[in-house]
Amino acid sequence: MGPRDVRLTEQLAALKLGAARARVLLALPAQGEGHALEEIVRAFEPLSPLACILTKVDEAASLGAVISTTLRHRLRIAYVCDGQRVPEDLHEAHQRRVWLVRTAIKLKESRPAVRDEAYLARNFGRAPAHA
Repeated sequence: MGPRDVRLTEQLAALKLGAARARVLLALPAQGEGHALEEIVRAFEPLSPLACILTKVDEAASLGAVISTTLRHRLRIAYVCDGQRVPEDLHEAHQRRVWLVRTAIKLKESRPAVRDEAYLARNFGRAPAHA
């Protein structure tokens, strides 16, 4: 269920009530943007997830946003999914952590440098405006 689904509140309440002993894991898409991942985490906070599953790792151009989100919210990564075939492509994270770090580094090194707003302000903030 997505974080903007109008039925989310009632579904979360029902889940908390009916599955008090359930082990809740939050699925986070690895290719998600930071603000979208934040929205997902905040929407499902009422369930107090024990950990998360990084999904769609094979589709991600970068793992920075999803790893930052897990660190910021202190979410343990329980599983990593790197393909369409579940359960074959679903792996316990502790067995794949070296692979995950190597994948993140490889993706970072293969991307061109990104010029963010801070960079632009630092380097062009004092440039005269064109008339």
